[in-house]
Amino acid sequence: MCPTRALEEWIHHLSANGFFAFSLSDPMRPIASWFLAADSGSQLIQTWRQHVRRYWQRSRKLIMDPRDGNPFIVDAMAHVHPSTADQYANFPYYWFHHLFGYLISHDSAFLSDWKKVPRISGMHPQFLRLELEQRPDMLSIERAEKLLGQSPLHKMDWRMRLSQDLEATLLHQINSSKELIMRQSA
Repeated sequence: MCPTRALEEWIHHLSANGFFAFSLSDPMRPIASWFLAADSGSQLIQTWRQHVRRYWQRSRKLIMDPRDGNPFIVDAMAHVHPSTADQYANFPYYWFHHLFGYLISHDSAFLSDWKKVPRISGMHPQFLRLELEQRPDMLSIERAEKLLGQSPLHKMDWRMRLSQDLEATLLHQINSSKELIMRQSA
């Protein structure tokens, strides 16, 4: 993660009902799971946790790692549905997302809680990483700064190699966020 704003500046507004996740437009993957925030008493999290524990009562093997090909499978929902999941000894790469999608479509209280979460696209926090992956030598400091301003945090990839100037810009953003947090808590 590359934070560009202190968590305290934005998360409470977005998690007023006790939960926040960036959203995706895919009904099979309605959330981005790389950043989740929740109060300890969140009913949405408690329900999701119960279903995750039920799902993993059985050992399972990964169907396909996305680095090896397309991780999407046709019957993904069947792999997480409580009435059919035990028929499968394997799990789809996006099982966690599919399980969330199952709960949205089968649990009205869960859906009601999810509808209270503001929809903030999970794509904006990935634009910087995507540009770095696709054309790292073409990304200017000015463009990086513009992308950094589009989201309070950014999903990065530890395998990326950055130029020294770009790395310095990112570190400056992180340090600025840390300094703001320290000033606010003093």
